[in-house]
Amino acid sequence: MATNYKFEGWLGLDKSSSEGNMEWGKFEPKFWEESGVDIKVTHSGICSSETPYPICVGHDIVGRAVRVGSKAEGNIKVGDRVGPCSDGLEAYCTKGAVHTFGGFHYDGGKSMGGHATYHRAPSHFVFKVPGSLNSGGISIYSPLRFHGSPGKRVSVIGVGGLGHFAILFAKAMGADKVGISRSRTDEYIAAGEDSGWAENHLRSLDIVICTVSSNKAPFREYLGLLGLDGVFIQMGLPDFEAAQCIPTTFCGYSPSSIREMGRLSS
Repeated sequence: MATNYKFEGWLGLDKSSSEGNMEWGKFEPKFWEESGVDIKVTHSGICSSETPYPICVGHDIVGRAVRVGSKAEGNIKVGDRVGPCSDGLEAYCTKGAVHTFGGFHYDGGKSMGGHATYHRAPSHFVFKVPGSLNSGGISIYSPLRFHGSPGKRVSVIGVGGLGHFAILFAKAMGADKVGISRSRTDEYIAAGEDSGWAENHLRSLDIVICTVSSNKAPFREYLGLLGLDGVFIQMGLPDFEAAQCIPTTFCGYSPSSIREMGRLSS
C-alpha cells in the first residue's frame, strides 16, 4: 500500500560525507511487512561509524508511529511516541546483528538511520518512550541489572547526567549507594578533601560506576575500593594509557532491556 509521506534524509554518498558533505535526498526504506512500524522522526542521535555508501545515518531515533502493521508486536498504536532500538536479544545474535543503519534486515532490506523524515523498523525493535525518559538511562540500567544490585553497596563517581540516573536506578533496585565527590558529606567519599580516602574505604564496595573521562582520575585507587568479586563499570572514555589498568568486558543492551527499564521508571 502506498503512503502519503516520503522517506527522505541526509545522505552520505561517499567518504567525503565525514567532512560534512551530506546531501538531502530520497531513499528506499526496508520492505514493508505487517509486523513493521513507520515512525515520523522527531529526534535522532549520531556517532562515528564506518558504513557502506550511500547511507542515511542516525541512531537513538524517537518519533511518532504513523503506520503500524496488522501483525505488529508491543501494542504500538498510531500516534504513540516510540523509538526503535526474536527473543528481544537480536543485538547479540551470532548469525548477524541488525544495526539501526549501515546493515541489512533479515528480509534483505537495507537499514537506514534517523537523520530523515521517516524511519521504518520491525515492531519488535520498537518500544513506547515514557514522556521524560532520556536515552542515557539504558547505558546505566543495563550494567546494574546485569551485575545485580539488591543489597549491594554501589558507588557512583561523577554525579552528572549518567551518574544521576545511576543513583536513581541503584536505589530503585534496592542497592546501598554512596557517591564519590571532592567534598565530604554523609553519603559521599571525599576524594578531594580526605587524603586517605582510598585507604579508609579499601575493599568496601561491590560495584563502582565511573562516569568521568579525565585522564587525571585516580583509576587505580578507584579499583582498590572494590571488594572480592567487585565490578568496576566505566562509562566515561579516558585515553587508553589512563585506563589500561582496568580489565574490561562489554555489557550491551537490547530492546527487551529498554522496555524493562521503562517499566521500572514508571
